Formats: sequence, C-alpha cells, structure tokens
Amino acid sequence: MLMDIGHLHHYWVKYRHITLIIPIIMLIFFSSLAIWQLRVNNLKMLQFKQAVITADEQGGDVEKALNDLRLFVYGHMNTRLRAPGSSEPPIQLIYRYNQLVATEQARIANISNVSSDLYQRAQAECNKPEISLSVRNQCVKDYYVANGGGGSYIKLPPKELYTYDFASPRWSPDAAGISVVIAAAWLLLLVIRLVVGIIIKRKVQ
Repeated sequence: MLMDIGHLHHYWVKYRHITLIIPIIMLIFFSSLAIWQLRVNNLKMLQFKQAVITADEQGGDVEKALNDLRLFVYGHMNTRLRAPGSSEPPIQLIYRYNQLVATEQARIANISNVSSDLYQRAQAECNKPEISLSVRNQCVKDYYVANGGGGSYIKLPPKELYTYDFASPRWSPDAAGISVVIAAAWLLLLVIRLVVGIIIKRKVQ
C-alpha cells in the first residue's frame, strides 16, 4: 500500500501540471472557435437578410432571397432575426406592399364618387418610416374614413402576407454547434481532472 502511494505521489508530482494545462488550452481554443463561428453565423444571417431587403427594393427575386434566408436560419444557431423585446416582424416587404397599394390607389381613382386626392393624402400621412407595415393598413383606412371617405372602397392586402420571421435553432450541427459541444466536453474533462486531483492530493498527503 505504501508502495502504491509512493508511486501515486511520484506520478502526481510529475504530471499534475501537464494534465491540467492540456484541458485548459483545449477549452480556451474551442471556446474561442465557438464564439467566432457563432459570430460568423450571425453575420451571414445579416447578409441574407439584407439580400431580401435589396430584392424588395429593386424588384428582384424576393422569393429566392426569402428561401435562402429561411434555410440558413433554420440550419444555424445564433441567427435570430427579431431583436430582443421587439414585437414587430423582422422582415417587412414594404416596397412590394406599396406597389399593391399603388394598384389599389389607381383602382380608387377610377371610381367617380371616391376622392383619389383623399386617398393620396392618407397614403402620404401613413407612409412614414416611424409607422410600421404592420399598422399601415389600418392607418390608411382610419385616415380615409375620418376625413369623409368611404371605408368600403379600400381593399388593402393583409399585412401578414408581406411580413416574415424565422426561428433559429438552439443548437445546430454546423461548425458553431460542434465547437460548442467540444468546448463543453473539455470543460467537463477539466472539472473531472480537478476533482480527481483533489482526491489524489488528499491521499498522498
């Protein structure tokens, strides 16, 4: 028994610093890699999101841009679109929506007993940056009706057809997700190493 304790003490003194340094280095490395990959995921998500906005503004292929964004968000962690605490949909196809509103405006202009000028004023009043797409429909209708127009003539498209939000997974099997798992594994090994070290130290003292 004394021989075993002696050998244990010998190996403990010889290797304790080495066995502690290895998991610390690996934990730092994979933790840094995980943080970097999570940031890469977020930056790529912002690029896909901007592609949707650009396609909407320039009349491009919005459906393809939306699908690319959807696939990326669904497959990668740390790609949440909506800002914390925000109740507004993060993707609003304002330009496409306004094109349909312009079509509705032209339709109303062809109705003799409806004031096209009043509808244009309602659009000017509600088409402001501080008024989100989610409430713009009701704003136009309320202004139009309040100023003598007939609400039955306004047929605005549902806002839900032009707003989008996609859910990001808590974990994904990409570079970021794998790095997180490996970093967690090294953290566990470090904890085990510390616990074992405490037990061995007590035995050899």
